[in-house]
Amino acid sequence: MSGIFLRWGVPAFVTVIGGTVAAVATSGSAIPPDLASRTSAVIAGPEFEWAKLSFDMRDATITGTATTQSMIDEAVAKVAAVHGVRSVTSKVVLAEYVSPFPFIATVEAGVLTLSGGLPDEEARAEILDIAGEGARDETRLMSGAPNRANWLAAVDYALGYARQLDEGEVALADLSLTISGRAKSPDAYASLADNGAAAAPAAVTVAYREVQPALLSPFEWRAEYDGRKLTLSGATPSEALVGELEALAPAGTNVSTSLVLASGAPSEFAVSAKLLLQNLLKLESGSATISDGTSTLAGSPADAAAAESVRVAMTPSAAAVTLGPPLVGEYWLSAERGANGIVLDGFVPDAALRDRLEALDNVDAAGLELGRGAPERFESGIDFVLEALRRMSEGHATIQGTVITVDGRAATVADFAAIETRLELGAPQGLILASTTVKPPLATPFTFAAEKTATGQFSLSGYVPGAAVRKALVAGLPTVASDTTVIADGNPADFEAAALKALGVLQLLDSGKVSYDGASWSLNGAVDTPQEAFAAESAFAATGLRTAGWTYSVSLPGAAETAALPVVDPYIWRAQKSANGRIAFTGFLPTEQLKRYLAGHAGANVVDGTALGAGAPEGFIPAAIGGLDALLGLDEGTLALSAGSWSLTGKLPTTTGRYELETALRTATDTSAWHVAIQAGDAAPVVTPFVWSAVKAADGSFALSGYVPTEEVRRFAAVRAGKVSSDTTLVGSGEPQGFIADSLAGLDALLKLESGEVKYDGKAWSIAGQPLTPADADAARAAVATASDGGAAWIEALAEPTQVAAEPAPVTVETAEPATTEDVPAEPAALEPEPATAATEPAEEAVPAAEATPAAEAPPAAETAPAEQEVAVVEPQPAVEPQPEPATPVVRNYLFDAKKSLGGPITFSGAVPAEPMRRHLAVIAGGEPAEALTISPDLPDDFVTNADAGSRALALLADGEFGLDGDRWVFSGRAETEEAKQAALTALAAVPTLDQWETSVTLLPPLDVCRDKVTAFAARNAIVFQSGSARIADESVPAIDELAGYLGLCPEATVNVEGHTDADGEDEANLALSVSRAEAVVDALILRGIGPERLYAIGYGESLPVASNETRAGKQANRRIVFTLADE
Repeated sequence: MSGIFLRWGVPAFVTVIGGTVAAVATSGSAIPPDLASRTSAVIAGPEFEWAKLSFDMRDATITGTATTQSMIDEAVAKVAAVHGVRSVTSKVVLAEYVSPFPFIATVEAGVLTLSGGLPDEEARAEILDIAGEGARDETRLMSGAPNRANWLAAVDYALGYARQLDEGEVALADLSLTISGRAKSPDAYASLADNGAAAAPAAVTVAYREVQPALLSPFEWRAEYDGRKLTLSGATPSEALVGELEALAPAGTNVSTSLVLASGAPSEFAVSAKLLLQNLLKLESGSATISDGTSTLAGSPADAAAAESVRVAMTPSAAAVTLGPPLVGEYWLSAERGANGIVLDGFVPDAALRDRLEALDNVDAAGLELGRGAPERFESGIDFVLEALRRMSEGHATIQGTVITVDGRAATVADFAAIETRLELGAPQGLILASTTVKPPLATPFTFAAEKTATGQFSLSGYVPGAAVRKALVAGLPTVASDTTVIADGNPADFEAAALKALGVLQLLDSGKVSYDGASWSLNGAVDTPQEAFAAESAFAATGLRTAGWTYSVSLPGAAETAALPVVDPYIWRAQKSANGRIAFTGFLPTEQLKRYLAGHAGANVVDGTALGAGAPEGFIPAAIGGLDALLGLDEGTLALSAGSWSLTGKLPTTTGRYELETALRTATDTSAWHVAIQAGDAAPVVTPFVWSAVKAADGSFALSGYVPTEEVRRFAAVRAGKVSSDTTLVGSGEPQGFIADSLAGLDALLKLESGEVKYDGKAWSIAGQPLTPADADAARAAVATASDGGAAWIEALAEPTQVAAEPAPVTVETAEPATTEDVPAEPAALEPEPATAATEPAEEAVPAAEATPAAEAPPAAETAPAEQEVAVVEPQPAVEPQPEPATPVVRNYLFDAKKSLGGPITFSGAVPAEPMRRHLAVIAGGEPAEALTISPDLPDDFVTNADAGSRALALLADGEFGLDGDRWVFSGRAETEEAKQAALTALAAVPTLDQWETSVTLLPPLDVCRDKVTAFAARNAIVFQSGSARIADESVPAIDELAGYLGLCPEATVNVEGHTDADGEDEANLALSVSRAEAVVDALILRGIGPERLYAIGYGESLPVASNETRAGKQANRRIVFTLADE
């Protein structure tokens, strides 16, 4: 049995088991893949795209999302019909059909929210895995999705964008993608830009893409500029703005930009950034920033004009502007010492120094402005001048660059000594002490005394003006036993010279005293012998102190009996000087003392052949002493008394020397009856007597005769006269000093007469003639008053006027304009000058309105000044009733006031309605600060129109003032020319209510116009000389022509032409060169028609520098010609 089982049972069992295993193997693993491929083919159509098929052995499962049940049933039926499918299970979700199929990823506040449709639940898991942790899922199953693989690729691409946003939306409509939002960081923005550059999945279409840069908070932007390089950093809302900002940089500026794109820019960011950058580039250096809504601008302006331009431009914005001090071209500081302390004005380099100065006692530093460009040791210079000013009662000091000037009056004698000691040490290192004029304290009264006792001891007491004067006085005496003098100010003119002369006489007395009592000088004393008295008297006479007003009193001893001298008649005396300097005396002298004095005074080379004799004429001694002094000043000559008349003849080198010698002689003695004939080497041959005459006929023609000193004067006199019928004048010297001025004054006087004569007869000037009216007579007298001595010594013989002037109507002079032809009587045709005469007569000079005299108080006609001779004059009448009181000056209470001084800027005070108006007025004034103006809303509505027109009109005038007095505008001023006057009036015409203004515009007096023009001309240093000589360079000829034109504007003014040199070379050579150059300018001006009587040449050499002689620029500034004008 077991064998059968083993033989048949085991193989059968193995077969069953093996077959079963084989059946399981073939049916459980091979069948489902076959079924899957066959089944998938059945539902491969587009209508079954939504279905997903899976098998478990032969059991099929359908998943997905379908829109209708019929779609599910059809799919199940088709799968069930496939051979081999054992069962079909449907897990299909029935969902809404949406087309286009939506998917939305929204980012808000950093949270990602998913919404829209999902094709199936498995897709949900995949999408959430892509979205990452924290994503909110609001999706739902929908049908109608595109190809699942394509759709998942599109979602993956879309979520890549969404993860880089901090707000925004990424949406799919089927496979069409739209992207909008804001990057969460600059790196994210850059990454999104890279994503944008990368290709989207093949089936995806990017329909719209707008990604904003990352939000930056605070949103910050910065610009830095150092004058050469502009650096931009921070954030920008757009690339276009970056280009616009870079374009604002000036050509050649290096621009470095590191701006990043960002969102969150404040409102009007682009406008603010451009405005800030435009004004930053106006500065030398600085920075500008924007942080959210706050803007700042800080930096250093090149000058005050640049600072003002930036402030005005930035005012409309809300930016905080902090400007450092501007660069000051000419750095200066002024310190004024007064009763209330020291007031500072000018510039300091920083606020710390200004605060330190403000903290000092009795120092007002409110006027100081901050400015860059201070020289080294500038602060030390300020301390230096403050130290000096603190010791003064009044004074002024300036620091101009590196140059310091100090002047003032010391408070006490001790302070004076301390100031002098400090000034002797010099300015701080690096600074230059250019000019110091420090006066000692004022003594009231200023007294002085020098005494000599009977024992011969000298003492000094009282006040002296300085240590140098004290030293000179002590040196002028043999010994000084006592000196109690104190240095003080208030001394009389020529104190030192007069005191030294008196001390010389005091030494000749046995005892005496020189004193000044605060008002007058005196010299009193005693002598023991007549000889001493004579010597002292002679010495005192020689000093010229008696003519200066001194009182002289010396007690003489009793008369001693002496032998009588023979009486000489005629009394003669002669002193002759030869070319070799020898003096020979002949004739008679009244005393032995005079004989010895004259011989001693003449020097060692003298021959005395005089004898004693009585009968000398009165005044012989001072005439002999004064005449001998004059003779000693000649190269050769003769002084003589003969037949009761004195004479002096001789030679010397220059006319100037002749004038000086003759002036000294007239001071020493009365020369009215003398015959003086001195030949100057630079003048024509001397003639005697020197006479001159101008005769005017009834037809207005002139006949000139006699002598004139130069051919130029001869021609000029003919031009001045105008219509000349005869001119027989010859050129000769011997003219009195002031001849040119006197002859021209005489010609001017004759022009006012119908006929007459002006002459110099060798002794005195005289005028005689026939005036037409009393006004003509007064005009002639006024012309004579312009003579060299004011006409005091002239002899006048004017006939009664042929016409009686009508009683003039009362006249009120309201302005200083010259009278028109309607204001004065018409002159006869014979008195009308030729054109050449009109060009050379003195111009009428307008009188400032402040100096105008009401007609009721007009002075007598004889006292009328030449410049006023054309103005209607009220003749003085017998007093019948009291004259009216002078008008009370108008008191103004200006709410707003603008003033302009001659040659200065417009300054404002008072109130304006708003800040922009204050800045506007500063611009009209040429950039001058208007800080004195306050803001007041209570001004008239038309204030801006009126103030603008008035300011513009005032800017056109030379000087003036206008303002708002209550509710009325007042305007007054003076113009240089009629054109400027009309231009100012035209500017005022812009005011609609001008008829309600008080307006007065006049012409500036010619002298003021002339000074203004000549000052500006001199500042240019336009006259150049050939190197080392007084020859004017050819290129300066136009400048001389220009100067002559300016001087022609004020023909009445005298002109001092001052020559200055640098310090190169010897002092004497520089002095001579400066004189020669001044004379060369004078000569050139005379050739251009400027009257020689107006011109005075003065040379100062190197003594008055205006800059350092250590630099080339300083030397050039010191080589100059300076002009000073006076209305004499």
